[in-house]
Amino acid sequence: MKTLLLRLRPTDAAQWVFLSFVGLLLAGGALAALLDEPALVVPALALLGLGLVLVNWRWTYYMLFLILPISRELPQVVGGLSIDMPSEPLMLVLTACVPLALLLGPGGLAQLPRREWQHPLLVLPALLLAWACFDIVFSVDKLKSVKYVLAKVWYLVPFLLGTLLLVRRPADFWRVAGCYVAAMAALVLWIIPQHAAMHFSFATINVALRPFFRNHVTYATSLALLLPLAGGLAAQAPTPRLRRVWLALGGVLLFGLVTSYTRASWLAVPAGGVYYLVMRWRLTRLMLVVVALAMVGSAVYFVSGDTFMRYAPDYEKTIFHGNDFGAHLESTYKLQDMSGMERVY
Repeated sequence: MKTLLLRLRPTDAAQWVFLSFVGLLLAGGALAALLDEPALVVPALALLGLGLVLVNWRWTYYMLFLILPISRELPQVVGGLSIDMPSEPLMLVLTACVPLALLLGPGGLAQLPRREWQHPLLVLPALLLAWACFDIVFSVDKLKSVKYVLAKVWYLVPFLLGTLLLVRRPADFWRVAGCYVAAMAALVLWIIPQHAAMHFSFATINVALRPFFRNHVTYATSLALLLPLAGGLAAQAPTPRLRRVWLALGGVLLFGLVTSYTRASWLAVPAGGVYYLVMRWRLTRLMLVVVALAMVGSAVYFVSGDTFMRYAPDYEKTIFHGNDFGAHLESTYKLQDMSGMERVY
């Protein structure tokens, strides 16, 4: 035993650093689980983030997508400001790294082509941010307005500028997608046993998702958005074994989506498949015209002669069927669903 311990003892500085980080992470994770306080993991993650930034800040970007699924909102942290842990600290680090990389990197701002600087998807958020800064002057609560602007900055810089800077090739995109899909699948594998202990019931899905999701809607939305990425990762996998891995992870996401009992996300998956065909056949403009005409025609029909009043639901039947998902689905197509009627009005 003594020989084994001596063999496992670190022999250089790098091994001591790694062992110290692992010890700090295990201690923080154990305390976070025992005390139900995720913030106790922050010191280890902060140390890891500092190391990544010192070595290569790009790894911080990929780490962000690995921890996004497990991030949890901590309300009223400082002065009433809520923060998502541990994702937002990494976003703050990237907010500092991305501008420095743009200014000090080879080529400076020219690292991004002019067409990207002038693209509406970059110009419009920049105008929104500029308008929000201008609005601070007239705000009745300047502190909240400043918080709003700061939050927008540390979301837009990492996810917009950081992505433009780092995701230059399809391989870069699939690397980011792989981080996000794998992390989300791991979280679903943690949630499934919690939900199974509650017999996969509709009434307990929100309980099973705690503390990572507020409700089943945000959970199912994430799964529906990541399912196509899992399929894409499987389609472009270089080996059959890796393809099976991504298909298996996609199956995990699909199972989580089915047991989330979220109708909109269920419909979003086949609708996304249809829109994929629309894009492949270059029919997007035609589809937008048809949808616009259908919306205008529907609006004219319902407004003329107060026709919409004939479709008013019975308030005694328009209720939330908390324990009966079958009745929940039935109320949907009978136009007696509470949340559906809220959207109509």
